[in-house]
Amino acid sequence: MSEWRIRSVLVASLTLAVACSTVRYSADYDRQASFTDFQTYGWEALSEDERAALARVSPFLERRLQRAVDIQLADRGFVEDSQGNPDFWVSAYPVIP
Repeated sequence: MSEWRIRSVLVASLTLAVACSTVRYSADYDRQASFTDFQTYGWEALSEDERAALARVSPFLERRLQRAVDIQLADRGFVEDSQGNPDFWVSAYPVIP
């Protein structure tokens, strides 16, 4: 096998391995807070930098994140407050190392 062909296979394999890496997530919240008294939540507006970071990852990522969080919170009995006076605020955005 020629050196060019070996390099091509190596680059293709490396690209495939990086493309298949898993997404990691983390949550940050006040662990002393009692969520038992909370019933409603609202989405904190993203900054332009955060919105741009989401768009770089995927143009659909912001909506997907919101939908996933909405489902999880609804499963726990929380309701989204569209009037702007929720018991707590939620924000979600990617951090790209």
